[in-house]
Amino acid sequence: MRLKSQWALRAIVSNSILTCFFLLASSAHATTIAFEDFQSGSNGWLDRDSGTPTANASGGHDGGAYISFVGDIATNTASFGSALVEFRCQTATCAANNSFDGNWIAEDVVSLSYWFKHSAATTLQAYVRLSTNYGLSGVGGAASAITLGDVLPNTWTQVFVDIEPSQFDPSFGGGNYNDIMSNIYKIQPGIFFPFGDVYNETGVTFALDDVRLTAVPVPAAVWLFGSGLALLFGYKGRRRIRAAT
Repeated sequence: MRLKSQWALRAIVSNSILTCFFLLASSAHATTIAFEDFQSGSNGWLDRDSGTPTANASGGHDGGAYISFVGDIATNTASFGSALVEFRCQTATCAANNSFDGNWIAEDVVSLSYWFKHSAATTLQAYVRLSTNYGLSGVGGAASAITLGDVLPNTWTQVFVDIEPSQFDPSFGGGNYNDIMSNIYKIQPGIFFPFGDVYNETGVTFALDDVRLTAVPVPAAVWLFGSGLALLFGYKGRRRIRAAT
């Protein structure tokens, strides 16, 4: 009877730890760690040709400021399709002031989002490229996300990018997911055409608004409870082994 009571007590304790663990984990809230709404201008953002985009005081997705530029669309014959960058943010310009760069893994980054608009005659697929700076980090490569959804013509559309391996193909630019995400230097939103799709249009206006980087840090208490739970299970396991010998 005493042995059964001990096991019952340990079961109650382990269940309590599990409950606390999941309650703490669920209490973690998303936090914006970098944000650009272009209220004070282009702030170092560049267009696809590394020029300065137009800073517009009104007309954004919420009626406020945004940036834009006019360019042509011309697909190519790349084996993976046409990944066409339209805007650029890099450490040497915009990210130096807005902290979009750095180690996204250590910062617990979970998503990148932005509002995108275009004046093309057809629906376009959103795309983003994230890259390192080999000269600064010693790690080269880029990761491309090309399944971000469609953007209708002349319609502000919010694009969400989940920062997880399944959303990216690092092979487009070399390197691997962990090396790239721990050394982010450049963010490049754009559009994508699958291999074989041919499309050409001149004088297309591209617009960008409210770029946001979101993180969900895991509370330290979660790790403490997790460690306690692991120790408890380990202790129980050892008791079982001794009891069986």
